[in-house]
Amino acid sequence: MEVGAGDVVSFEGNGLYRVDRVEVTEHRRIEAVRVDPEVYRPGRIEDQPPVQAAFIAPAPVYPLFLDLPLMTGDELPHAPYVAVSANPWPGPVAVYSDAGIGEFELNSVISDRAVIGETETELAKADIGIVDRGEALQVRLASGALRSRDWAAVLNGANRLAIGSASTDQWEVLQFSDAELIGSDTFLVKNRLRGQFGTDAIMPDVWPVGSKVVLLDRAVGQITLSANLRKLAQSYRVGPAKLSIDSSSYSKMDFAFSGAGLRPYAPCHLRVTQTPEGDQITWIRRSRIGGDSWELPSVPISEEVESYQIRVLAGGVVKRDAVSNTSSWIYTDAVKSADEITEGYRVEVAQLSAVYGAGGWAVLDVEGMRRVLWYDIEIAANTLKYAPKQRWLITVKGWISQAHAAHCYSKHFHRPHPKWGSGALSEVIGLSINEIRCPVAELCEEMAAVFTALAENRRTVDLK
Repeated sequence: MEVGAGDVVSFEGNGLYRVDRVEVTEHRRIEAVRVDPEVYRPGRIEDQPPVQAAFIAPAPVYPLFLDLPLMTGDELPHAPYVAVSANPWPGPVAVYSDAGIGEFELNSVISDRAVIGETETELAKADIGIVDRGEALQVRLASGALRSRDWAAVLNGANRLAIGSASTDQWEVLQFSDAELIGSDTFLVKNRLRGQFGTDAIMPDVWPVGSKVVLLDRAVGQITLSANLRKLAQSYRVGPAKLSIDSSSYSKMDFAFSGAGLRPYAPCHLRVTQTPEGDQITWIRRSRIGGDSWELPSVPISEEVESYQIRVLAGGVVKRDAVSNTSSWIYTDAVKSADEITEGYRVEVAQLSAVYGAGGWAVLDVEGMRRVLWYDIEIAANTLKYAPKQRWLITVKGWISQAHAAHCYSKHFHRPHPKWGSGALSEVIGLSINEIRCPVAELCEEMAAVFTALAENRRTVDLK
């Protein structure tokens, strides 16, 4: 078979081969490579016009800086959080910081858009540790959504919501189980746990309409801040990461953060008990670190030493400022007299931190009984005239207790007690001056019993 270079041959259905070299000696040696005709045939190409996406100018982003407490225990206690939203979302957002030397450095990059909104109804103060089933909180979101979660998920950390003001570092952290969509980007937040993670100490009487809300999910993260820069003003620039820091899309702001993660929790169960020495004020400490264990007899001390600051106020003026290394303090009668405390007073207690200072304040109003007038004493003595002598002290002390309870009731509810009146001793007894039958000269023993009971109860007597 005559085969030369350039010929294409086949071998029993094993494909086509192109002969590249033929060497003739005693034998014929052929070098060939396999070829495929399809490779040399022109392919079908469909022309598609290029598609150009519409240009979207980078718009300024909306950042919110939040000084929040420890929530998992793994955070940096002194570092703030930042939440960012924008419409449209420009992609990754850069946070630059300047410690005052005039040079901005990249601090953090935020990848996800946070769920940020505003309240459209007021949120009144509520008790902690129980579910707040009051009026639903209506919020309008700039982006994102809220969703309901079961209580098992909530108690494990789901649905954390920060509420506060963009102009302050005071943020309350609450949780909720139910979120109801009632309109475009508008939700009703129901069944809330208030004042979480020690933020009960900064909870105001009312969060007003227009307060900011931020869903504390993975989109909200901490930025880098050295511990020595706490409470020092820092300059920040926040904008699209793909643009230069000098772009007009960057927001500019200055903040100083106190480090809410270092703030001790306010003590709980603040009580006042009367003792022969004076008013014994007691409380129970709370811990911001490792306080969830049910196996320990008491929560651990999360500060360097156990120390508390106690303030006594009357008429809005601080009358006494003291420090205690135990969870109790006695406000003696002598000290109270020196402070000119004649009626009720307010006591405030805060745990001290060597780094942060005084933490959240626990507050208790110690109500003094309404002033006892000569009119009340006359009525009380006249009533005792017809009672067994051995029960005089018990009877008067009962009247005093009821009068004090009525006084507290009327101050709290702004109306008289339905049974004991507004707190006057005469109202509890139920007599008027016109019903007094005996002259004062015949009531010496009875009046002495009234004075003795008042003195033992350590209430203020104002004879007018």
